[in-house]
Amino acid sequence: CRRGDNSGPQRTIFRGHFSLPEISDNDTVNLYINDFGENQSVYVNGKLILKDMPVKQEGHRISLSKEYLVSGKNLLAVVATPEQRGSRGRGEMNRGTVQIITGVGPWRRKVFNGLAQVILQSDTKSGEVALKASSPGLSGAELKLQVVK
Repeated sequence: CRRGDNSGPQRTIFRGHFSLPEISDNDTVNLYINDFGENQSVYVNGKLILKDMPVKQEGHRISLSKEYLVSGKNLLAVVATPEQRGSRGRGEMNRGTVQIITGVGPWRRKVFNGLAQVILQSDTKSGEVALKASSPGLSGAELKLQVVK
């Protein structure tokens, strides 16, 4: 497409989409994008993310803010100034990748998955040993063992 006055450089618009699951506050979403031209501007869901990115041989990593993203289909548009003739041609079809890094929840201590491990040691006497357990909100329990020497 060209600007209305035909005085500016020619630009090409590339459009695509990607789907996302519901993103939590702990998640990070990155867009890895290769060059589409001499410079490019990137839009996600109609909002400008980066303007006039210059060519970068290793590509670009763009951290996408959750305010620009939706669960489900997200629209991506790249407006690029075409490469000059004789530039290193990049004919690959895959020009971008979306990465979701799922964050872990808040740290919680969890021992034995809610179970308990008890080690009983007896002196030299035989007899009965009672093990009692209780916790707020739960009914108590008692286990009686016979120790034989």
